[in-house]
Amino acid sequence: MAMDRGAAVQAGALFEEALLLYRELNDLIGIATSLVYLGRTTQCEDNLDRTVALFEEGLACFRKLGLPRGIAWSLDNLGDSARIQGHYDQAAIYYRESLQLCQEQGIRAGSLWRFII
Repeated sequence: MAMDRGAAVQAGALFEEALLLYRELNDLIGIATSLVYLGRTTQCEDNLDRTVALFEEGLACFRKLGLPRGIAWSLDNLGDSARIQGHYDQAAIYYRESLQLCQEQGIRAGSLWRFII
């Protein structure tokens, strides 16, 4: 994600606020989406443990909702985090699962397409 640290901090604060509101409303789609976007901002802050936790929670929400695009998006982000940490085998697992889901669902968007092997 190309974002300077100042913008990431500002965006993160807004996504934290949105997440709290969505939790109060029990809006699972809003929660899942906010978690993944918040994870993207923490990734810019080099807080990868928190990043992974946010992506995993977002993934769990999208799985519960049965939303393939959200699942694929979360998996792609988890793959990015694993790759950044040098965990290439784990990154490949996430990317392959995301790619398989996209192919099965006819989803043709997302950064995962650059990783087709």
